[in-house]
Parts: sequence; structure tokens; C-alpha cells
Amino acid sequence: MQISDYYNKIGISHVILVSIVLHAFVISQPPNQLGDENIFLTIFRLLQTGVDHTPYQMPGLSFLLFPSVEIFGDYWFSWRITSIIFGMMFLFVLYHTTRKITSERNALFITILVSLDITVFVHSSLFLRDIPVMFFGTFAIYMYFTKKYHFTALLLGFTALIKETALFFLILIVTYHLITTKPWKHFQIKTVIFFVLILSCSFLLPLWIYDVIVQPNIYNERYNYYTTSDKPQLVGH
Repeated sequence: MQISDYYNKIGISHVILVSIVLHAFVISQPPNQLGDENIFLTIFRLLQTGVDHTPYQMPGLSFLLFPSVEIFGDYWFSWRITSIIFGMMFLFVLYHTTRKITSERNALFITILVSLDITVFVHSSLFLRDIPVMFFGTFAIYMYFTKKYHFTALLLGFTALIKETALFFLILIVTYHLITTKPWKHFQIKTVIFFVLILSCSFLLPLWIYDVIVQPNIYNERYNYYTTSDKPQLVGH
């Protein structure tokens, strides 16, 4: 049997399964938070006590961690399994999104390359923002390709709640739309208004509710998020 025959039998489920196995070997190494992971966990733990500093970071990542911590407790597995799950969903959505613009084999090859990329692999093994942002942003692109523009706007709004770089997904979608559809010939003002309205509401409404309930403090440079303890607290200089 030729190598091409083996390759033709590989599917996205195999790629995701292998990726999960690889993550299983490194998820607990080291068992304590690292670098930026330490910052996001500190912010999350403070949020649990009703204290937050959202001017420093958007609160979306903390929202995503709540279910895992409630189920498994506050330790390395609950922090990182959240990122691994979003990493696998990102690969799945990436595969189906690239299938919209290229062949199935090319889409699978691209997904394999991305799954083995060291940056993607590391970020999907730690409690960081980038992989959830990539999942929701890529999912928004997929919804755009399926012409479900309202869902696209909704996903982009929630992506912005995690990280401001969601703007780049919006720019990508708008640029592609302008190049491929020539909307100035059939401009639909109603669709544009609804898109902007849904995007704005999906970002601003949860942020407003969050602001009313939590009443976050104004960020102050004298606070230090970097500590060496296992469960760091917000401390002053």
C-alpha cells in the first residue's frame, strides 16, 4: 500500500485524537501556572471574590473558566483542560472553514500543520486567551461562508469580550466581502445595520451587565499581578 493510500484514510477525527494524546503528555508540566497564565489565573481568582480590573484585561476568558473550575476545582487540570477543549474545537472549525475555500485534502493538510505548530500547541496547553479567540474568530468566518451573517456578528462580539484582536477577524471578513461580492452594486443597508447592531450588542450588553454586577475597580499600576505563590493574590508594591 502506498503512502498516499494511508493519507487518504486520515480524517479530521484522527488529527484531533492525536492532538489530544499529545496534550495529555504535557498538560501537567509544570503543575503550577506559568508566565501570562499566572496573570489570567490571578484575575480569575480575584473575580471569584468580586474583585476585578477589567481595564487591564477583558473578562471573557474568566467566563470560560468558571464551568471547569466549578466541576473539577481550582488546579492545573481545570485551567488547562479548558484551553485543550477550545484547541480541539479550533482545529475542527479550521478544517471545515478551509474546506470552504480549498479541497478537503488541502484543508486536512493545513489543519495538521496548524495542530503541530509549536505556538498553537503551547497556547492550547495553557490557560491563555489566544486559542479561544482563534476558535470564536474562525467560527465567525465559517458562519460568514455559510451566509449566516447574524451568527457571524454574534461570534465576533463575544470574541471581543476575550481579546481586542477580534477586530482583525472583522477586518478580514469585511475585506474578503468587499473583494469577492462587490457589495456596492447591491448594497443592503438593512443587513449592514443589523450586523453592526448584533455585533455591538453581543459585546456591549454582556460587558454592561458585568460592569453593573461586579463593579470592577479602575486599574492601578501599583498593583502587582506577578507573584510566586501557588494561588497568588493581588498585592501592592
